[in-house]
Amino acid sequence: MKTRDKILSTALHLFNENGVSKVSSRNISEDMGISYGNLTYHFPKKEDIVLALYQQMQEKITAQFNLLEENIFGLNFALDSLKSIFKISYTYKFVFLGFAYLNREFQDIRKDTLRQWEQRKQLLEKLAMFLANNDMLRAESSPHENKSKIGNLLHLLHFWIADAEIFYQGEEDHKIGHYLDMFYNAVRPSLTPKALQIFEELYPIHK
Repeated sequence: MKTRDKILSTALHLFNENGVSKVSSRNISEDMGISYGNLTYHFPKKEDIVLALYQQMQEKITAQFNLLEENIFGLNFALDSLKSIFKISYTYKFVFLGFAYLNREFQDIRKDTLRQWEQRKQLLEKLAMFLANNDMLRAESSPHENKSKIGNLLHLLHFWIADAEIFYQGEEDHKIGHYLDMFYNAVRPSLTPKALQIFEELYPIHK
């Protein structure tokens, strides 16, 4: 592994364990056993490390969302992509545990967060339209009901890790599955009997 990659790997571990605000570049170099000058050669400021890890995470999550959009008609594939998105998010959990802090301190992250939110909202709206056109989504009981539900799903995607940090009391290995269940159960009441039959057959594979 190259020094730059080792720095990012070490920083990711320390950020996840302690939070960005409590970890300095010197902490990272000391944990690695390299000189501070060696670290700053690759990343002059701690902020550069934070942004590199954030971009690394977003590239992986965006790739999964792009695959989901390309295969929107394959519900089995959609569930696989969703599980991958949850796993990637948890790998970079410091981003979501420090969501407000990072968006206040890093304007590039704030701009990207807003852009990603809008793109993912549009994708979920596209998925809802596909389900509705194929008799798989119940009719709205009130105007804008589906938009409201999509907003709730986006909140769950962004903030489940913070919730888990405080409230989850189960086994670590079951944590992601627990919140995937929450996501699925938030969708379930909106599905028609036709869709429920398909999802009930597919979903146990992904628990």
